[in-house]
Amino acid sequence: IGIITAFMCVSMFYMTFYTMHYNTPIDQLKGKGRKAQWGMAIGMPLLYIWSAAIAPFGVLIYWLTTNIWSLLQTLWQVNRFPVAGSRAGEKKKARDLKKEIARRAKKGLPTLEEEEEARVIAEQEQKSVQGYQRVQPVRKKSKKKGK
Repeated sequence: IGIITAFMCVSMFYMTFYTMHYNTPIDQLKGKGRKAQWGMAIGMPLLYIWSAAIAPFGVLIYWLTTNIWSLLQTLWQVNRFPVAGSRAGEKKKARDLKKEIARRAKKGLPTLEEEEEARVIAEQEQKSVQGYQRVQPVRKKSKKKGK
């Protein structure tokens, strides 16, 4: 029972710690919210220790498998769908950029820098031809009711 309880506590603590550390926006890592999350990361495993003494063995097995399954889901979710502005989000952005560069190189497409440069040149040419005045909207003629 002690080993299962220890695994439950470690898996829950690691899941909370991982989510808090990697999937929280960097600007929110300080303050009262972090203290509350840290309290939950410590408090919930301690509640497991207390409840393990009175819960049946089958419930402990269920909690352990649920914790491990939730931990695996959390690891996958943080890796695939991170919160913008978090450490995991920055890592995903770098991975996506690397994939896009490889995809463009494989297909023989222009690089991102070349594409941006071409867009800026086209925009400048359009402004030189059209001027800096935007095209004014034109009212559409609407059908009048009853006529």
